Amino acid sequence: MKINNHYIPFVLIYLFFCASLFVGFYFNENSSGGSIYDFNIHLKTVNYFNDNVYEALINYDKYSNTHSPIFIIFLKYLISYNINLGIVLYILICSTVPLIFYYIFKEKFKSQKLLIAFYLSQFFFFSPYFRSSAIWPGSENISILFFLISIFYYIKFSNSQNKNDEYKYIFLNIIFLAVASYFRPIYSLFSILFFFEIVLKNFNIKKFLFYLILSFFISFPAIYYVLIMKIDFFSSYMTDYKPINSLVFSYTVFLFYLLPFIVLSNQKIQWSNFNFLFSVVFLIISVLFFSYTHS
Repeated sequence: MKINNHYIPFVLIYLFFCASLFVGFYFNENSSGGSIYDFNIHLKTVNYFNDNVYEALINYDKYSNTHSPIFIIFLKYLISYNINLGIVLYILICSTVPLIFYYIFKEKFKSQKLLIAFYLSQFFFFSPYFRSSAIWPGSENISILFFLISIFYYIKFSNSQNKNDEYKYIFLNIIFLAVASYFRPIYSLFSILFFFEIVLKNFNIKKFLFYLILSFFISFPAIYYVLIMKIDFFSSYMTDYKPINSLVFSYTVFLFYLLPFIVLSNQKIQWSNFNFLFSVVFLIISVLFFSYTHS
């Protein structure tokens, strides 16, 4: 098969950034600051699952790990043969995230601005959080991957002209969002958004029942595990939750990923009295109430 020379520069750019992750692995890159620490905690938790998976699951709230037990089981099999080989495989898996982002952009905007979409997709490789989570396996990147796929099928649903395909796209959207949520439960909140967009915006009783029944069926194991068996593995994290800290951190993350869109929009920022007042209040709250403790 002959490769179009037009795509060669893009392939080389993508491979270069992928290679940078392997270079980071060689030099023990930990640019986010805490990924190695988290990875070592995951390795300790994996030891419990090596003995007896069922016993580990029902005692998971005793292991001081706030990440999903599904991820720990995934990690157990990922590194079962060799840790380094498992990390290499995980880097390859994470390297597909920018590609999926590109295809989402392509599906959303069709033939428009695909060159820009490609360059934006490579922006992931500049994120310290993404890089460290790819090199030291955590639940962050694998859940993002499945979450992006769920977004892809939501857009396929939105663009669909064939009514027969809509249920297929709804099914795939729910499935991949569920997988993302089993790896990282916070993503389950997006089911509210998708439910509104897919079902409530243009209400249809068949879609309503289909969405609810399928969602309940898929989420029931998690509901049973957390609410009925009362395996509470994340309350310790919630007690340490600092809303202002999370707000400030989230704001910087959003700013980082919005930066290329802001630059490429070619629009001047319009300042109003409300914007100025909001910015001042946000700054004051951030400075006065931010928790500066080392932990």
